[in-house]
Amino acid sequence: MREDREKLVQLGFRVSDIDIAGKAPDQLEKEFAGVDIIFVAGGNTFYLLEKAKESGFDKLIKEMSKKDIVYIGSSAGSVILAPDIEPSKYFDEREGTNLENTEGLGLIDFVPLPHYGNEKSKELNDRVLAEYGGWKYKIVPMTDMQYRYVKENDVRLYDVSKLQT
Repeated sequence: MREDREKLVQLGFRVSDIDIAGKAPDQLEKEFAGVDIIFVAGGNTFYLLEKAKESGFDKLIKEMSKKDIVYIGSSAGSVILAPDIEPSKYFDEREGTNLENTEGLGLIDFVPLPHYGNEKSKELNDRVLAEYGGWKYKIVPMTDMQYRYVKENDVRLYDVSKLQT
């Protein structure tokens, strides 16, 4: 997360850190007022989803996405956008959260599988693909150098290692 944050600063973005845990919807509305981009980093997917639902961030981000606010999710920050985060059970502990179910925010119609190809995550990624290969939601493996651009029905895969600067 620190690397991602520092890279955004190096690129000239004005970065504000906002912790959604324990916040009320009206507090979040004020804190996010005037932003053009929301970057949500990784961590425990179940915890992040729980805090998004508790704080009202889930509803706020759905409203903001209608206003062309750019949402960038890294790792867990991308997975919570899915219709369901259940496959995250191989990477993160659900225990200790108060989630009633694993229903995600539903802003995308697939489940990102981050860190694909990363040797550290290989065994877990393979388990997810084996168990969820025929699941009701499409599992989309993504390396640490890839991202999906999603806007309405336009979904594109980009590999940043192949982009020219």
